[in-house]
Amino acid sequence: MGDDASPRRPSRCASGWKLAACVAPGSAPAPDSFGRAAALAAKLADTTQAQHDRFFGTQIEYLAPDGRSRLWAAGRAGIVDGQWLTRAGPRPGEAAQLCFRYGADRALAVDPAQGGNWTCRDGAGYLGTRSGSAAGDPLGLATGRPLPPLPADRAIGLAEAAGIAAPG
Repeated sequence: MGDDASPRRPSRCASGWKLAACVAPGSAPAPDSFGRAAALAAKLADTTQAQHDRFFGTQIEYLAPDGRSRLWAAGRAGIVDGQWLTRAGPRPGEAAQLCFRYGADRALAVDPAQGGNWTCRDGAGYLGTRSGSAAGDPLGLATGRPLPPLPADRAIGLAEAAGIAAPG
């Protein structure tokens, strides 16, 4: 999911202690970098995002406003609990970053070695690779109910995923 990073506990946040636009202690982002991180956080909070690539397959994730995430991935039964945040780019003028962390006891969908650690990537790059986006949690990922694995052999859109996720 991008370069390895370890965000420190934020010293200030634009909208709550977990949800991003957080600036790590000792950092001094460019004045507009903090605003970009806040804008990215506002754009992604309370949305469901879908991505697909040929290596990892489809990944669908609900990004809760409080910084929790719920990942449903191709070839995996169930949901992987995680956290998300945005932060200013590492250098002045660089794009805001989107960071994810999943439990150490769970393999991170994109890189099992990163379980338990924060991984960050360029927020604009993330937005550019999405295959779908929806407001809220239309698939009910936040409920924690068991879901079958998404098919790993082809791209799954949000509409098809809704049919797979439908109780019944």
